[in-house]
Amino acid sequence: MRRNRCLQGRQGRPLPRAGTLGTALVLLGLLGACATTSAPPGAKEVLKNPAASLVVGSTSKAQVASRLGKADEVQDDDEGGQVWVYRDTVEVPMLLSLVPILGDIADGAAMLHKNRELIVSFDRSGIVRKWKLRPLD
Repeated sequence: MRRNRCLQGRQGRPLPRAGTLGTALVLLGLLGACATTSAPPGAKEVLKNPAASLVVGSTSKAQVASRLGKADEVQDDDEGGQVWVYRDTVEVPMLLSLVPILGDIADGAAMLHKNRELIVSFDRSGIVRKWKLRPLD
């Protein structure tokens, strides 16, 4: 007959094996991969209410960049200005989706998140001309 030789903690409960702990750490790392960008602190609040931070005719490119970070997409327009696009999306990696229970939780969190896109148009002097927040779903 084989005895279970687990290490025991203070309260007599078996300690988790290294394999279990390693698997949990890998899965947590995959869950962290759901984040899309490394935006500056406060960027989520700006995306929730752009009108509070983006003033047409006043806010500069430098101010937008400091509040939202690097744009996901930058395009030049026909009038000599630029258009910056910021995306606020959550995508679950396929590998994580396949993990029982954790995949379901991550998929549920992604479904609850409202994916959206902020489009900021600048005039040729680098001042906000107009902006638009639209859903991507």
